[in-house]
Amino acid sequence: MTAAGVAAIPPSAIDPTRIHSAGAFGQFEMEAAAAAIVAYAQEVGSTSWGPFPLGQLSDFAYERRKLPWSHRRRLPGDPEGFVMDLQQLIENGWAVVEARQVRVTDEFVARCHKAAAQ
Repeated sequence: MTAAGVAAIPPSAIDPTRIHSAGAFGQFEMEAAAAAIVAYAQEVGSTSWGPFPLGQLSDFAYERRKLPWSHRRRLPGDPEGFVMDLQQLIENGWAVVEARQVRVTDEFVARCHKAAAQ
């Protein structure tokens, strides 16, 4: 899928519950974090893929129990902690955190979209 094609996929086109069942990222923690990002984008009515405030995204996941655990973890340089395991998404190049803002890559969107279509 081309970058232009990925950019045309809104968050509303992806069912976050399908991300894990289709094995979009190959590991439960990454899929749970991805599902939370997609669900957050849908909840706030976003038509794009961010950036999203890290604190609000974390609070959403924690309060709504979009993830199977409820403890807070921390990224390096993040004093408040976050509720999902973004580190592996970051290490694999599927998410970027800059200035406490989370944005996802075209590959992230493509993987989520492919999983939702299965």
